[in-house]
Amino acid sequence: MISITPKLKERLVNGLKNHIPRMMEAEALETNASDILKRAYKALVEIFGFKKQDIVEETSAKKNLYVLKIMVNEKIQIYIECKDAGTDLNEIEFQNTIPTGTKWCILTNGSHFKIHKMIKAKPLNIELVHEFDIQNIYYKQNKQLLVLYYLCTEAFPKK
Repeated sequence: MISITPKLKERLVNGLKNHIPRMMEAEALETNASDILKRAYKALVEIFGFKKQDIVEETSAKKNLYVLKIMVNEKIQIYIECKDAGTDLNEIEFQNTIPTGTKWCILTNGSHFKIHKMIKAKPLNIELVHEFDIQNIYYKQNKQLLVLYYLCTEAFPKK
């Protein structure tokens, strides 16, 4: 069973306390996907503990595609697609952009998050494992923090 260390819990709780107001502001201002990407980037560093060099940013304004890729051991472990604040999250278009070999995929509009696990099959298949609205996270409960653990740098052993 996974247990969250006091140091990790402190980082998650402090990061969420700082990040939740930023994402709520983005929703209220109907922020575009480009700004959501910047906020998500900060969250990956502050909350989830990734180093800046582990995060690859990919944008295409023409395709309205704003993506963050988390690299661990030179492989994409987490693929995050950012949408405009308030936009419905559609897995169908999302599924067509995921690189082969990715373990986790997240679709977000800044306040709502859908976390998918990749299933190695042909054709590529994704399974929704958790979804949440950031304003409903009660970070004082370890059960809710455990969901976030799987997206932290600690969940991806380095070689």
